[in-house]
Amino acid sequence: MTASTRPRGIDLRLSLILGILLVVAIGGTAVYAVGTRGDLDRTAVTLSTTTATLDSTKSDLAAAERKLAQTKTDLDQQSRLLAAATTKVPMLEEQISRKGVCITAQSGNLTELHRILDLQRQNFARTTKTSAWRKESDAGQKALDLAITDLYRAWQNAAAGKLSAANSWIRSSNAQISTANARDRAGNLEVKRTNAATDAINTAQDAFQKKLDATIATCGA
Repeated sequence: MTASTRPRGIDLRLSLILGILLVVAIGGTAVYAVGTRGDLDRTAVTLSTTTATLDSTKSDLAAAERKLAQTKTDLDQQSRLLAAATTKVPMLEEQISRKGVCITAQSGNLTELHRILDLQRQNFARTTKTSAWRKESDAGQKALDLAITDLYRAWQNAAAGKLSAANSWIRSSNAQISTANARDRAGNLEVKRTNAATDAINTAQDAFQKKLDATIATCGA
């Protein structure tokens, strides 16, 4: 069968089949293109998000690095301060030890100072109105005044010729003089006690001053 004599229906069906295949092929390509474009768009969004996240992470990392650097600086400063403090420990320990010695010495000084003050108060009390010395002194002075008065009366009676009365006043005067002498001796004993206490106070003050000088030498002024 020649080409001129082949049935035309066969060629038409073949052309139709080929056309359908071409349309299907073109449609498949279009669908694939659309799907690929969608994937690219999603990838672009993901990439943008990832880029933003990366930028944020870089910023956080930079901030962390700055904070770390500041922390290191602070640690270095603290280390220097600690080293300086460590070098002062022996000196501080010595000062504490000296302070203990000084506290003990000063406590003793304070006790001695109170003792000396008590001695001074007691000695001052020996010269007040209520002291034994003052009582003896007042009594002696009173007796002496009476003795003088009695002598005057004795003179008056003698001048009047009353010799018996004059002698009586003379005896009374002599008794008052004896009383005044006794009071004077008792007063002198109190004066001796006061003088002895004064000497003891002066000696204690001299010793205290030496002890205070030694304390100052140990503890500093």
